[in-house]
Amino acid sequence: QDKEVVFVDTAGRPSANTRQLGELQDFLQVIPQRLTFLVLSCSTKSSDLLQAVRDFQVTEYNQLIFTKADETRSLGTILNVVEETGRAVAYLTTGQNVPEDIMVADPQKLAKMILGAMGAME
Repeated sequence: QDKEVVFVDTAGRPSANTRQLGELQDFLQVIPQRLTFLVLSCSTKSSDLLQAVRDFQVTEYNQLIFTKADETRSLGTILNVVEETGRAVAYLTTGQNVPEDIMVADPQKLAKMILGAMGAME
């Protein structure tokens, strides 16, 4: 009770499993004044990410975290998810080294990364 921040990391859940999503929703409901991040992989195809963000709406996530930005040449899926959810990207991971490879998602830097990845594909 005397702590300002408590981090709760839940087990990964497949978005198609409504029973597990319901359990996760029930778990999160007992945490007052929470900030919930939905963690997504940049290497997941866009249609699967869009389905996941719809399915995980039951968690009332506030912001997004994208992982594995270093494992794909196409970061445009981030734009698709932001457009679909209206949620901000809070963090982006670009490797295995913690905390060095976790970056705060600055909008200008993120835009340059996305455009750079798209340019590399041409």
